[in-house]
Amino acid sequence: MNTTELSVWRIRDYRTWFMGDTASEIGAWISSLAMTLLAYSVTRDVWLAGVIGAAEATARAVGVLPGGVIADSLDRRKLMIAAAAASAIPYAILIICWYSGVLSFWPLLVICLVKGALTGIFGKVTNVILPTIVPKKLLGSATAANQTRDAAINLGSGPIGGFLFGLAPMLPFALSICSFFAELWSARHIQADLRPAGADPSEPVLRKLRCGVAWVFRHTLPRANFFIFLAFNISWTGIVTAVTLHLLATGTTSAAVGTMSAMLGGGVLLGGFISGWLVARLRGGFLLQLTYAWTLLVAVLCVFSATWWGTGLIFGAAAIGIVPMNSTLQAYMAMKTPDNLLGRMISVMVLSSMAAVGLSSAIAGALLDGLGYRGAILALTCVGIVGIVLCIGTREIREIPARSELATVEKIPG
Repeated sequence: MNTTELSVWRIRDYRTWFMGDTASEIGAWISSLAMTLLAYSVTRDVWLAGVIGAAEATARAVGVLPGGVIADSLDRRKLMIAAAAASAIPYAILIICWYSGVLSFWPLLVICLVKGALTGIFGKVTNVILPTIVPKKLLGSATAANQTRDAAINLGSGPIGGFLFGLAPMLPFALSICSFFAELWSARHIQADLRPAGADPSEPVLRKLRCGVAWVFRHTLPRANFFIFLAFNISWTGIVTAVTLHLLATGTTSAAVGTMSAMLGGGVLLGGFISGWLVARLRGGFLLQLTYAWTLLVAVLCVFSATWWGTGLIFGAAAIGIVPMNSTLQAYMAMKTPDNLLGRMISVMVLSSMAAVGLSSAIAGALLDGLGYRGAILALTCVGIVGIVLCIGTREIREIPARSELATVEKIPG
């Protein structure tokens, strides 16, 4: 890494933020697998375990947009503190229910509904804070560092969560509670003023929600951002899902599929490590076009692979573009969005991503059934090409500047 890239670590508030957010992410990922294992352990029924998971995901989705409104209305430091304290409560109740012997389907369902709603409402508060504590010029590097960290946590959290659950079923959830205290510490020690600039606490909630969504679709840049990532998420997640289902249907072992997934994660990590080098040398618009096209067009090569490890290598190579692509557009969107709309903008994009991931699984299954393996991959690639066309055809995307020019970027009017 070069000195310019490392300079983001010299910002005290960012280091404080990063420590708290990393602890929180580790706790969330470790408890995620543990909750799936616990749901099956309690119910001994795959359908009921699936109902619990679906209920939590639904509650999380319902909470996302209100969470954006709250993040744009209240002091974000207080929200971080409230989020850390409130998020620990469902896990504490879970542990009490487990050791008192009263944990069954219905108590676990209620706990997961509450947990999902809290995650939806408070889950992106820390991301909303980031542009306040990091200068524009370094926001892309900070975003890339965060996404690289998330990829590393994602790779390691499954095995660690499973191991801890095997030692003691409540151990992953106890560690998650500890991680929330780290986030609380972080919120108290960030020195910047975290109150949203220009917020009007008296404005009705529904009006704020409508104004936020309308702002995203009224302006070209956020509207293009919405549809670019919608197309990419449906295409990329759909291709990965279709390949996974095809491999399982043709007798590939779950261990081999897991290894392929790890190879994909390794590609994401590698992309994170080179992201700073790319951002320092290429204009943002060109980098976005390059990495989007690279990820999609390399992934489609899996139709020519006859082995799971060959597919894993292809996915690993394709995934190198994900962190540079995401960090470029997400950081630029954060710079261009007024501070009192940032929470709502992020919540709209998060909801789009959640919907795309959910849709892509169903779409992949339907296409496999109707078009076969290669037909499904090619059809999903065509969906992704819509995003490439938007990257090339949208002037506001093409003109995303180089990092050296970001200090002069002006916000889109509210």
